[in-house]
Amino acid sequence: MTDPLFAPIKINQLSIPNRIYMPPMHLGMAQAFEVTDQIVEFYARRAKGGPGMICVGYATVDELSGNTRNIGAHDDK
Repeated sequence: MTDPLFAPIKINQLSIPNRIYMPPMHLGMAQAFEVTDQIVEFYARRAKGGPGMICVGYATVDELSGNTRNIGAHDDK
């Protein structure tokens, strides 16, 4: 019997290679609400580890939410 953790799963139209999920966490690595090379490297290294799904952590909805070390979802830049 194979471990179901490593079995693929389909959620609606989304195919996920395994059932390993990395939950969101606040990293405090953004600069002025912008994604940095440090954040990109952090998620790239985890993606190579093999989770089927990764959820990015906290993102602000305006400049008053959180602080400048959060990813800003309130601005397209």
